Amino acid sequence: MKTDVLFEKKDNKLVIKLDKDVEFSEIKSKLSQILKKSGDTFSNISAPIIVKGRRLSDDEELEIKNMISEKTELEVKVERPKQM
Repeated sequence: MKTDVLFEKKDNKLVIKLDKDVEFSEIKSKLSQILKKSGDTFSNISAPIIVKGRRLSDDEELEIKNMISEKTELEVKVERPKQM
C-alpha cells in the first residue's frame, strides 16, 4: 500500500516523506489530515523538520512549510531531489 505522506521519527528528528507520484492536492489534503490529528507529535523533536521525496514548486514548498508552521515553531527544511 502506498502512502502519500509518511511521518518518520528518527533520532528525535522528524522526516516527512511525500510521494512523488501523487498529485499535490492529494498530498496537501493528506498532510492536513495528519496535522489535525498530530497531537503531541512535535514534542521531543529536534529542529529542523525535513520534508523530502518530491520535487515541489516554490509555491508548493511555501504552502507545505506554512501548513507545518501552524502546528510548530520548529524550522522546516525541504530537500529537493536532484533532477535526472
